[in-house]
Amino acid sequence: MSGIWGALATAIRSIWDRRQRRAESIEGHRAAARVKFRAVVLEALEGLYPEAPKWPGPKIDPVLRAQYSKLQRAVEEFRPFVPVELQDQFERAWGAYYSSLKRYGQQDYQHYQTFTSVRRAPDDPERIIETSQDGQANFKINVAALLAFANENAR
Repeated sequence: MSGIWGALATAIRSIWDRRQRRAESIEGHRAAARVKFRAVVLEALEGLYPEAPKWPGPKIDPVLRAQYSKLQRAVEEFRPFVPVELQDQFERAWGAYYSSLKRYGQQDYQHYQTFTSVRRAPDDPERIIETSQDGQANFKINVAALLAFANENAR
C-alpha cells in the first residue's frame, strides 16, 4: 500500500513542479515583453516623453505619425502578454493615445494641440466662457496610461 501512495505522491509532486516551472517561464516571458514594450515606446517618443524640452506644439501631428507604425508593432507584440482581464483597458489606452475622437484605426492627434477657445454662454450672451486644452499634459497622461501596462504590478 505504501508503494502506491509513494508513487502517487511522487506523481503529484512532479505535476506540481512542472506547473511551477511553466508559470515561472510564462512570467519570465511577460517580464521580457514588458521591458521590450517600454523600451520601444520610450525610444519612439524620445524628446517628447517623459520630458519634452522642445515640445513641437502645432507640429506634433507629423512627429507622432512618423512613429505610429513602430508603436503599433510594439502594441501588437505586447498585446498577448497583457492579462485577459486588462485587454479592454489596454485597447482603450492605445486608442486614446492615437485618436482624440476615439475612432480606433484612425490617427488624429488634435488632443495634443494646445489651445484656448472662447465662446458666449448659451444661457447668457453677455457671459464669455473660455476653455483651454494643454496638449502636452494630455500627451503625458496618455503615454503614462499606455506604459502603465508595462509595469510589473499590472496584472
